[in-house]
Amino acid sequence: TVFIAVIIVTGAAWAVDLPASVVNNKDCYFQPRVQVAKTGGLVSIQSADEVLHTTHAYDDRGRTMFNIAIPVPGMVIERPLRRPGVWRIECDSHRWMRGWIYVTDDMAVVTGSDGRFEMSGVPAGTYELMIWHERYRGTAEAVTVTVTAGQTSEADFELQRP
Repeated sequence: TVFIAVIIVTGAAWAVDLPASVVNNKDCYFQPRVQVAKTGGLVSIQSADEVLHTTHAYDDRGRTMFNIAIPVPGMVIERPLRRPGVWRIECDSHRWMRGWIYVTDDMAVVTGSDGRFEMSGVPAGTYELMIWHERYRGTAEAVTVTVTAGQTSEADFELQRP
């Protein structure tokens, strides 16, 4: 079973600037399907396909943040990620194409397809870890974890079907 989610370390700001996120229209799917980005960062929109795609981003209020047509492969257009929250990405030409960018001021990571995650560079301290998943939103409580310098901390989440 493929289970990809986003883990957010609330209160731990990004320690570094991140490279631009990339939303690639490839084989009529968004790749990657789920990603994280820093508020104020950039997203690079591109396509590898020989067909018209639109990369239409909606914020968590359902408002359009951008709607970019990519008619030919190789085009690259950058847009800012000004507002934190969950951005849903859709292709107006291919309704099955859907992706997500979790834009946040806090450190975050996308899990592997098995739901496991690893994060480095979190400063020592006690944090709440939150989880976001496109189908299980709001169904998991935060997990408190204490990070000690030079040591590994573990956290487990259990999600229930809504």
